[in-house]
Amino acid sequence: MAHTYVLIPWTTPPVISAFLATGGDILSGVVGLVILVISILIYIRLLKLWIKRRRYKLKNNVIVFDLDGTLLDSNNQMIGGAKTLACLNTLQQTGCTLAICTGRLDHDIVKICQEYGLDMKHRISQNGAVLYQDNQLKATLLDKQEALDIYHELKTKDIRIELNTISNRYWTSERDPLFPKEFYDSHIIKEDFEDILLYQPAVLFLIVAQEQQLKQIEETINQNYQFTKAIRTSQTSLEIVHSSVSKGEALKILYPDCQIYAIGDSPSDFEMFPFSNRVSCFKSRMSLSLSKKRDDFRSFARYHKPY
Repeated sequence: MAHTYVLIPWTTPPVISAFLATGGDILSGVVGLVILVISILIYIRLLKLWIKRRRYKLKNNVIVFDLDGTLLDSNNQMIGGAKTLACLNTLQQTGCTLAICTGRLDHDIVKICQEYGLDMKHRISQNGAVLYQDNQLKATLLDKQEALDIYHELKTKDIRIELNTISNRYWTSERDPLFPKEFYDSHIIKEDFEDILLYQPAVLFLIVAQEQQLKQIEETINQNYQFTKAIRTSQTSLEIVHSSVSKGEALKILYPDCQIYAIGDSPSDFEMFPFSNRVSCFKSRMSLSLSKKRDDFRSFARYHKPY
C-alpha cells in the first residue's frame, strides 16, 4: 500500500492541519474543530475562576491614607495632582478598598471625596475617635470628668486649646492663617469650653504650643489619667483623646481580615503600622520624601491593573 506524506508547517491552524494530515479527510477536520472548541471552553472556565479569585484577593486589599501632608498639601490640593488621582482611580477599579484616616472631622472627608470623586465606604476621622460604618457615625468620647480636670489644668498654661465634638470645632480665637484649612468650615468661637464638656459629646482636645510645652503636657496626661491619653500629631501640636482611641484600633475594627497598606506622615499615623501589612511614612523631619511616597502607590497601581 502506498503512503502519502504531507509536510505541514507548525504555524498551520489546528483544524486545517488535521484536514491536511489525513489527506483531506473532512471528518478529521470536524474532530479537530470539536477538540479546539472544547479546549477553548475549558480555558475560559479556568480563566474566569482565576479572575474571580484574583478580584476576591484585591477586595481584601485596603489602602489607608492620611490626609494632611500625605494626600493633601497645605492648600488642600492633592499632592501629585492628576497623576495621584489617576492612581487612586486605578486602585478602585481593581477592586481595592480605599480609606481615609485623618485628624480632620468626618464632614471634611465627605467634602474631599466629593471634590475628587473618591468612593469611601468607611471613614476614620479625628485620629480614630470617630468611625463611619454601616451608614452611621460611631464615636468614642472623652471621659467627662477627666476632660474637665484636664481642661482646668490646661487653662493655666500659655497655650492654644481647641475642643472637638463630633461635628464642630470650638476655638477661643481664629487660627493662624498658615494652619491647614478645612474643606467644610465648622468652627465656633467660644471663650470657655466648660459647658461644652458638660453637655455635648466631646471627642478631643487639640493643643498648639512649643515643643517643650507639648512634651510636658504629654507626659502629665499619659501618667496621671486612666481613661485619657495624649498623642503628638506634629512638632507643635498634640491631641488628647480617650485612651482606647487610635488610628490602629480603628483599622482593627473596620478591617479585621484584610491586607492593609497604611500611608501617613505623623506620629499619630504610626499607630496604624502594627495593624498593616505594608507601611509608608513621609514627612520633612521624620520620614521619606513625597516623591518616594507617590512612587510607592503608583507602582502598586501599575501592578494591579483592572480587568
